[in-house]
Amino acid sequence: MQAPEKRRGGSHVLRTGPAHASRHGPGSSHAAGGAAANATVNANANSSGASLPAIPPRAAMVSGAATPDDSHDDAGTNTSGPAPPPSTPSERRDRDRDHARPGSMAGLHGGAKDKQMREREALLRERDERIAYLETEMGIMEREFRRELDKLSQNESETANFWQAKHSALNRQFLESDTELRVLRAEADKRKAEREELLQGWDMVRREMRERDDEVRGLRAQVRGLKEFVSTSTRTDCQTSDEVFGDGMAKLGNGLQNWVIVNFRKAKIG
Repeated sequence: MQAPEKRRGGSHVLRTGPAHASRHGPGSSHAAGGAAANATVNANANSSGASLPAIPPRAAMVSGAATPDDSHDDAGTNTSGPAPPPSTPSERRDRDRDHARPGSMAGLHGGAKDKQMREREALLRERDERIAYLETEMGIMEREFRRELDKLSQNESETANFWQAKHSALNRQFLESDTELRVLRAEADKRKAEREELLQGWDMVRREMRERDDEVRGLRAQVRGLKEFVSTSTRTDCQTSDEVFGDGMAKLGNGLQNWVIVNFRKAKIG
């Protein structure tokens, strides 16, 4: 009746083991389960005495590698089954060595996790720096884009004003030229009308001149007829010829010349 009560005490140790191991995370659960199993074995060995047989080393290794769930199951079975036999000092050393191995593995797992955390933090830091750099570059590019956009807008407004002024000047010049052209066309039409009037007047004058020429011809014909009538009406039979008249005039001229000479000499002498 003494042994079952002591086994119940060992079962309490097994129940508290997983709660303690849960605080260290999943990496140290195997080590906590092994420590709880060793504590149970030692307690049972101390209570049972040296008359009980020892646990083989292979069984101790299997019990040390048990999970927390297996430790709970072992605790439940220890309360109902017989107590395990006590262990020798060599077996304890082997168990301690076996229990030290999961701890080293947990340390390796913890170091790997720390390394992964550091790498993750480095990647996050690098990503944040990259994002900050890209945001800075984007801000610079945005400012440059706005500056270029303002410059292009100003150039476009200046160009629009220039071409608008140019178009206004050309439109004004075109209107002036169109007005002058219309005035010149009106003057040309007026000159054309005057030319038509002058041509009509010239035709009238030519007709009048033709009529006058006809009248002149008629008058000349009348004068010729009158001359013929006069010449025929005044003609006689005792008319002298021109030769006779010329000889008489020559004689008269010679006589006058002689008279003048004689009278001039007399007047000069006297």
